[in-house]
Amino acid sequence: MKLLTATLFATLSLSACVATPPVTPQSLTLNANQQTNLRTLLGLTPSSAFTVNVLDQNADRQLTPGDIAIMYGGIANTETSRRTLSVADVTRINAATGLSEASPVTSG
Repeated sequence: MKLLTATLFATLSLSACVATPPVTPQSLTLNANQQTNLRTLLGLTPSSAFTVNVLDQNADRQLTPGDIAIMYGGIANTETSRRTLSVADVTRINAATGLSEASPVTSG
C-alpha cells in the first residue's frame, strides 16, 4: 500500500510540472546604414545573394553585444553562418548612424 501511495504521489507531482517553452528571440530591423555596415562586417558585398538577420538575444529591442547575426543564402536560402556580435561589432554596425536602437520585426 505504501508503494502504491508513493508511486501515485510521485506521478501526480510530476504531472503538475509543466515545462515552459523556450523564448524565441525576435528579429531586429536595422536601418539601411546599419544593414550595409553589418554586411561589410560579415564580408558581403552589396550584390551578394545573401540575407542577414539579427536576433535580439536579450529582448531589449536594441542592437547590443550578444545579439546574433545569422547569414542566409544558397539555393535553398538556408542558414550558412552565425556570429555573436561583440562590442566592437555593434560599434562598427552603428558607425555614422547615430543610432543604437533597432526595431523588432512584428508580425501582423
